[in-house]
Amino acid sequence: MKIYASGCSITEGTGFIGGKEDPAIYPNLLAQRYSADVINDAEGGASNLKIFLRAAKAMIDLDADIFVIQWSAIHRHWMYPMPNQGVFVGTPTESTEHKKFVEQFQRLNHDYANLMTVIDFTRILQDQAREKNRRICFVNGLISWKSDLLHRKQESDYAQLLFDGLDKNERNDFADRLANNMELMNWNLWANSWETVYDFKSDDAPLDRHPGPRTHKKLAELIAQVIDKQQEAI
Repeated sequence: MKIYASGCSITEGTGFIGGKEDPAIYPNLLAQRYSADVINDAEGGASNLKIFLRAAKAMIDLDADIFVIQWSAIHRHWMYPMPNQGVFVGTPTESTEHKKFVEQFQRLNHDYANLMTVIDFTRILQDQAREKNRRICFVNGLISWKSDLLHRKQESDYAQLLFDGLDKNERNDFADRLANNMELMNWNLWANSWETVYDFKSDDAPLDRHPGPRTHKKLAELIAQVIDKQQEAI
């Protein structure tokens, strides 16, 4: 059996002495549970576009049985001014040389369209998995959405911020569009829909403040529940 994992620094094992090979990170805990080999394709700072493209290609090219896709922060992007150069676009505080550009970019880079993109990415991958008869699980690494967006209630602080500046009709229209698209996802394939990994983080990694061994253990258990339910349905 083979497990494919894609994501950002959480999945990559940043903060652990062994990195991707460290036995305490969740992909390797899953490998131990299922007596499987792991293909850890995660990269620190990865955008959701990077994560999606790698996973979609892996679904085509690799003979893995289980796919674990950990989504990152929706404001993360990469630009390539040269074939040998990559510029990370995150928050202005993460940036030095391109600080002013990042500030301007993020002012024009609203969460709404980025959320819609993650929904599209998820739908494509869940469809690929179904067509290829592969088990798949999605992990909310750093997405701030809450269930009120799905249920059209707009109660959370995040929902208020997401639709800030719109009049009542516009707000309801865009909220309905988002909810309609969210309803097209199979939420049974998510390990942690509405809590990010940092929301239930209970300890730090040995080398920094990334999620630690106890958090990775809990995440592995949540993912295994999703995977096992799919196996029972076969």
